Amino acid sequence: VLSARQGFAGWERGILDKYFYTLQRVGEYTFAPYKVCWKYIASEFTVCVVAGDEQGRPILPNDKVMFVPFDTREPAYFLGGVLSMPVIRNYVNSCMSKRQISTSVIRSLRLPQFDERSPLHRAIALACEDGHKATEANDAETLRQVCTALDRWGEELFAATRASVRGKRLLLRNQAM
Repeated sequence: VLSARQGFAGWERGILDKYFYTLQRVGEYTFAPYKVCWKYIASEFTVCVVAGDEQGRPILPNDKVMFVPFDTREPAYFLGGVLSMPVIRNYVNSCMSKRQISTSVIRSLRLPQFDERSPLHRAIALACEDGHKATEANDAETLRQVCTALDRWGEELFAATRASVRGKRLLLRNQAM
């Protein structure tokens, strides 16, 4: 029954033929203490950050949840905050294929990496964490404030990123001359 089941890619079939008991698509990332998650099949892109349970054990999402693993809290909440920004959500929603939101859409974004020295990055991470707490507490007013702040900081974040990219292009152009 197990070997006749559907859903395995071509590269997996050989492993399955050799080892019927194989547990696939599991790695260190599976057990990361923090994960930025979203539904693979959804009508709209919505992210959340999950952390371990009360005993500190990692949450293991099922196969219909896409996630990016993190070892520490702040980078996870930073990415969660960035992916929650309207400009990013609107982009991802416009790229969805038949309600499927894979990791390839996220990879296509040129998102800045978390910089713990950046006050803006730290503020985004903290706001995302506050948004999670507000959602848990059904605190609509705080959640609205968090969303407004993320929207404003998104403009600032991507303006800085665009300026940095322009500066690198100028530098490369000048070096080529």
